[in-house]
Amino acid sequence: MTRALPSTWRWRRVQVCALVVAVALLAGCGSGTGPTQEAVRGYLDATYAADTARSDTWLSGAAVDVTAEQIADEVGPRDRFTEEQATFMRNRDYIVAVFPEPTGSRVELDRHERMHNRYPLIIGGYWGRSSRSYGPRGEGASSTRGGGGGFRGGGPGAGK
Repeated sequence: MTRALPSTWRWRRVQVCALVVAVALLAGCGSGTGPTQEAVRGYLDATYAADTARSDTWLSGAAVDVTAEQIADEVGPRDRFTEEQATFMRNRDYIVAVFPEPTGSRVELDRHERMHNRYPLIIGGYWGRSSRSYGPRGEGASSTRGGGGGFRGGGPGAGK
């Protein structure tokens, strides 16, 4: 003979099940953000020649577009753009940048904030200062108006 569980027991089971589902969903969301910076560094070490004059920098004999495509295939960037003959790829809290060199291309890897400080005139127009924000032409921005995206910019103006 089975006894009916008190309503408080049933409610606790519902709460526990809801908690398990919420944790599983959050874990699933975090796993889709691409490889870690250390994993990307390992890939770059194995694929390209380290630039002995600069840390976190590698040299490729291929052009920027070819090198950037190889890296994008491996990294699966969250966002990507090309500006001034360079390609920038963003994932998690780091950026991979590929620049033209006389003999091919140069690859740089660093945290988002450091790359933003190093290349503010290029990155600032697409992504904000934080790895969690986007600039006026970044993801979430209006392609027709070119504004928003969570980055308000500076300077004077009403409505800020």
